[in-house]
Amino acid sequence: AADIARQAQRTAGGHALPVESLLGPAIDEVDQASDAELASVAGDLLAELGRAAPHEAAQQLIARCAAGVLPSPGLLRGLGDLAQASPPVMVPQLKSQLLPRLLPLLGAAKGDARIALGIALHHFAQAISAHDTEAANAEGTATSSFSSEMQAAIELLLAGWLPSRSERVRDAAAEAISSMVVLLPAGHMRTLIPRLLPNLVASRSREREWERFPITAALWAALAHA
Repeated sequence: AADIARQAQRTAGGHALPVESLLGPAIDEVDQASDAELASVAGDLLAELGRAAPHEAAQQLIARCAAGVLPSPGLLRGLGDLAQASPPVMVPQLKSQLLPRLLPLLGAAKGDARIALGIALHHFAQAISAHDTEAANAEGTATSSFSSEMQAAIELLLAGWLPSRSERVRDAAAEAISSMVVLLPAGHMRTLIPRLLPNLVASRSREREWERFPITAALWAALAHA
């Protein structure tokens, strides 16, 4: 799948970009795939296509995300991969379209859907951090405009996801928190710390020793940024 995408990228000349014709079918595959192996291959193809044509990929992926409906795990993976690969393209879309649609669904997400959503949030926060760092290097200042969204997401993850019986859900929540907490300014951290640290410590104490890494990473990120 990756070879197909790279070949399409290499054959792009001064005319229509061949990857555009592959984006729709690739998104269909990740959206509808029921087999884990097929979903993984389709996701790899979509990731390569997104690197070749990030603006087109962003437009087509976002068009599949209806308001009030949680996107499929494949779409969430595609959005997360694209955000990591192309922060300048995706970060403005996160602010204006994606996060306003996804954050209200955090509390209602159930089962494995939370895993894909948590991983996507983790990748979104990493993309925002990379975008802020690049802006700071260019302009000399770094200010995240996502502090309210990140705090709201962290509050929901603390309340509903960290206590989950599913280890994979807890891990996804912890990884998302570890990436999001660094985007909070000091004022937001002061209001969040009294709930954040006790919840992370309690969650870590419930994990078996060899399963503590994601929670420990979130705890260290919170302490380093406090």
